Amino acid sequence: MIESKALNKLNKDLNEIGEGLVNASIEIPNKIVDRLISGAEDIRGTMIKEIAQGKKTGGIYLWEAAEEGDENIIGFVKGGTGKAFPVKKRDKPHQASAPGEAPATDHGELLRSIAIDQRDMEIEVGVDAGAPYAEWLEEGTAFMEARPFLEPAVIKHEKEIVDDIGEGVFEIVKKPFEGKPK
Repeated sequence: MIESKALNKLNKDLNEIGEGLVNASIEIPNKIVDRLISGAEDIRGTMIKEIAQGKKTGGIYLWEAAEEGDENIIGFVKGGTGKAFPVKKRDKPHQASAPGEAPATDHGELLRSIAIDQRDMEIEVGVDAGAPYAEWLEEGTAFMEARPFLEPAVIKHEKEIVDDIGEGVFEIVKKPFEGKPK
C-alpha cells in the first residue's frame, strides 16, 4: 500500500480526536451535574422569591390557628372539612395569596423546607417533610384552589437549564477538534 503524508497526518489527527472524545466522555457527567445543580438553585431561588415577595391578593387574616388549651384562643373557625378549630389573634395581619399565586409566607416553614437533593445525574427540587401541606398548596384540594410555586419556577428555568447543559457539554466535546483542519 502506498503511504501518504497527508493520510498519516489525518490518521494521527483522528486518533487524537478519538482519544480526546474518550477523555471528554469522562468529563461530561460531571459537567451535566454541575449545570443541573446550578439550574436547581435557580429554581429554588425563584420559588423562595415568589413565596416571600411575590404578588399576593388574597384575603387578609387577623387570626391564626391555635393549639387546644392555648390561653389566647379568641374563637373557633370551621374548616373545609366541617371541623372547627381554635384560633387566636395574630401579632400582625396576614395577606394571603389568591388562587394561582404562589403561597404567601406566614411563619416561614414552607420557605425553610425548600431543598435540593442530588443523586448521580438526577436533581430534585422540592419541599422536604418540614412543610407537609406543600402538596396541597401546589396542587390544590377539594376545599382550596392551587397556589403553585414549584411548577411555575420549573417552567421559568427549564429552557435555560437545557441550554446551559448543552453549552457545557458542547464546550467539552469541541476541545478535541480545536486546532484540527476544518
